[in-house]
Parts: sequence; C-alpha cells; structure tokens
Amino acid sequence: GSHTKHGYYKDALHFLRPDGDNFALISEVFAMRLRKSSLAEIAAWLREKGYPLKTKHTTPKKLVISVKFISDLLREPFYAG
Repeated sequence: GSHTKHGYYKDALHFLRPDGDNFALISEVFAMRLRKSSLAEIAAWLREKGYPLKTKHTTPKKLVISVKFISDLLREPFYAG
C-alpha cells in the first residue's frame, strides 16, 4: 500500500525503514500482547509514551490511541513479516 506503517518511514527510494523510537514502541506493543496485556492496557501505555514521537524522519500526526487502534494494529498482516 501507499501508506506508511506505524513504526516505519519511507526512505528516498520508497522502501520502508524502521523509524527509531516509534519502531521500538510498536515492537513493544506486540511484545506486550504476547505477555497477555489487555488492549486497554496497551493503549494506555502507548498514550503514556506519547506515540507517535517526532523523529529524524517523521513529524507525527495526531492519533487517537484507542482499543480499536491497538486491535487494528495487531491484526495488520504487514507486521507478520
């Protein structure tokens, strides 16, 4: 797809690359779920961390980090590798 995935940015050649601290936060979302954290706990943690963060490559848009956001993120096939 043409949209950048959470935790990544598109480089000059339009390849997706890990986006520093945002990548680390999204990675931790998946780790938390594997440890059986609830979607509400994960959403609260991600909000507390201030996701999405401004990085060298991206200026974040305002997001509503909700249970639905986390659920949709965890179901996104892109992250399966």
